[in-house]
Amino acid sequence: MVWYPIIRTLEAKTAASIGGTSLYELPEKGKISGIIVEVTADCVSGQTNALENARIIDRYSKIELIANGSRDLHTYTGQIAQAMDFYDSGRTPWDKYIEYASGMQRAFIPIHFGRTMFDPDLALDCGQYDSLELKLTNDMTATTHANISEKVRYMKFGGDDVAVGTKGVIRKREWRKWTTVADEWKYLDLPEEEMLRRLMLQCIPARTSNVDKCDFRDLGYDIKYKSKSGDVIMFDHDLSTLLWWNAEEYAHELLTGGIAARASGDAFQVGAGMQIAHGTFLTGTAADASTPVPTRGGDDDGSVVMATSIGDRSLSWLCKALGIFHTAVFRHDRLDNLSDLLNLSSEKVVQLHVHTRNSSNAAGGTDRVILETVVPK
Repeated sequence: MVWYPIIRTLEAKTAASIGGTSLYELPEKGKISGIIVEVTADCVSGQTNALENARIIDRYSKIELIANGSRDLHTYTGQIAQAMDFYDSGRTPWDKYIEYASGMQRAFIPIHFGRTMFDPDLALDCGQYDSLELKLTNDMTATTHANISEKVRYMKFGGDDVAVGTKGVIRKREWRKWTTVADEWKYLDLPEEEMLRRLMLQCIPARTSNVDKCDFRDLGYDIKYKSKSGDVIMFDHDLSTLLWWNAEEYAHELLTGGIAARASGDAFQVGAGMQIAHGTFLTGTAADASTPVPTRGGDDDGSVVMATSIGDRSLSWLCKALGIFHTAVFRHDRLDNLSDLLNLSSEKVVQLHVHTRNSSNAAGGTDRVILETVVPK
């Protein structure tokens, strides 16, 4: 007998907490490949179209999977959850992003315990733990959103799952976070445990009127990635080089889109760090569709600025970009048998040095380091 995929609903909350944390208990037994959380919420009319973070996924500030009451198997933001899924699957998030009037938004939060959905080598074995709690925290407010619902589905292995997940489970966690200072170097020594599958760097610039104050690559102006306490240099370039390296190696096309409603001079975020091109058109009447709307992208950043007012109408947009949610990654999982994972113990000390550009506009941003490691069974 072989294993087969099963998808089940764990729980659905039709009135999830606004600005709070939802708690879900995972099954006591079975091997789980991943979890998909579907979130819907209504916009409060006229209130989301001035927010810096207007998408639902932007407002999920912490996703946590806690084992045995204290062990953090997963901890990161909603944006990071979707970014990790993009690098794995090549799929752009299929959320519904709308700011106009009181439209409904939808977001999907993917939480995977393997490299892909139903990875037979890596899975969460619920029977190994006394308890497994999924916590979803959002920072929405009643001023901007209403009628939040969460539906949690999980993918498990059915049938003969004895040979499933024998290589362990992927642990994913936000390891470091800091506020950028102009011309500052951040010197980080990675933990000397587990096997590193991927390191993600997120660089979010400070903003004015929702416009990035600088190119997000200024927050990774120089990057040094080394092992053996600096004796082995794996990378000594900048965030721009890392972006293009990711684009070549992953070969995923990043297309984002949505419906915005912004005032003249205001901007909306496209969900990526560096635009290549964007297109916009008014939605509504036939005359609207043929009316040009001047917009401009920032200087290779993640903002689209409204150059004129569109009144009581909405703007549909589509963008091609790099660096989903202002991220780039170092990967160590090119071989199917996982033999190329970076052993953080034998390669110690693995170092990451990140330099912020000497510019006042590069100060006040937020940098994060997310580690994905394989925890052996």
